[in-house]
Amino acid sequence: SMAFVMGVAISATMAIYKISDSNKEKSAYFNSALQQNQKLPIMLNEYIQYVKNTTNEQDIILHMKYVKYTKKEILEDYANVNEFEKELLQGELETSCPKESVKKILQTGIVMRIEYSDKNDELVGQIYLNNERCQPYYDNTDSN
Repeated sequence: SMAFVMGVAISATMAIYKISDSNKEKSAYFNSALQQNQKLPIMLNEYIQYVKNTTNEQDIILHMKYVKYTKKEILEDYANVNEFEKELLQGELETSCPKESVKKILQTGIVMRIEYSDKNDELVGQIYLNNERCQPYYDNTDSN
């Protein structure tokens, strides 16, 4: 099963982001996401490469790549691509939403998207986090 990759993407990004609390403007987050490309690609684990970030008007898009597997191999454990995306999303909700840094970005109205490609750069699936989706997972006791 590909479940071992759950929740790594956005959490990993946040570890690299260097954003001062004093500047919560969307443009600062977009700039930071694009600057981060200087440090990419990196391997998040033995299966997933964090390739790059791109942006559009309201989204930061994280591009992830399964370096060892084809789309067919990745999806063979799932009934369909929706099941794959549902599992990835659940992992990100549980892992990334409680992080204060993620909350701050999403509360500006930015949507964080993650696109997963296979080893041949074919799109396998995509998910997104926004403030509304993360709301139930925010850790209100967290102050890091």
